Amino acid sequence: MIISCLYKYVGKNVNNIELYVVFYKKISLICSNQTKNILIMKKVLLLAAIAVFGLTSVNAQDTQFGVKAGIDIMSQTVAGFSVSSTNVYFGGFAEIELDSFTLQPEVIYVAATGGGLVHVPVMAKFNLSDEFNLLAGPALGFLTNSGGGKSFNYGIEAGVAYDISEALFLEARYSLGLADFAPDGAGFTSKLNGFFIGAGYRL
Repeated sequence: MIISCLYKYVGKNVNNIELYVVFYKKISLICSNQTKNILIMKKVLLLAAIAVFGLTSVNAQDTQFGVKAGIDIMSQTVAGFSVSSTNVYFGGFAEIELDSFTLQPEVIYVAATGGGLVHVPVMAKFNLSDEFNLLAGPALGFLTNSGGGKSFNYGIEAGVAYDISEALFLEARYSLGLADFAPDGAGFTSKLNGFFIGAGYRL
C-alpha cells in the first residue's frame, strides 16, 4: 500500500535519494493514517451491528426495522469560528421495545461535501403521547475524510419525533459533538455538531 501511494504522489522516476526518503516518510504517514481511519470505521460499524443484532435476538418479537432520510445542518467550529453546511442523510434503524422505553439504534450516512460522516446514535425513545416521542442518547461517528485531522467523533443527541401513522414519522434532533478533530499539538479545537430534520418509515 505504501509503495502504491508513493507512486501516486511522486511517480516511478525518483533520482534524488534524499527526496525519495522525504517523500517515502510523508506518504508512509498518510497511508498509515488512512489505514487507521478505516480500522476505526470498521470497529464502529461492527460494534453497532453487534449491539443491534444482540438486542434484537433478546426480544425479536418486539423489534421493528425501518429506514430514514432527511437533511443535516452541519456546523463545524474551528478555533472559535463556525462554518455551516446543509447535507443529505439516509440510513436505517431498529426499534426494540423494552419495559419502560424503546431502544432505537441507528446507522446513518451524512453525504457532506468533501467527505461524508458515518453516524451511529443509540437513542432511548419515550412516549409523551400517542403521537409525540422524546429521544435522547449517545452517538458515535466517523469522518470518511478527516483532512489530516482526527476522524472519530462521539457526543450526545436529543430530539422529538411525531408519528403520522403506524409506519410513517417525522423527527427533529440536535447532535452535540464532544470530540476534538484537530491534530495533536495544533493549538486549537475543531468540533462538529448537527441539526437533523427528516422522516422515517417502519418496514
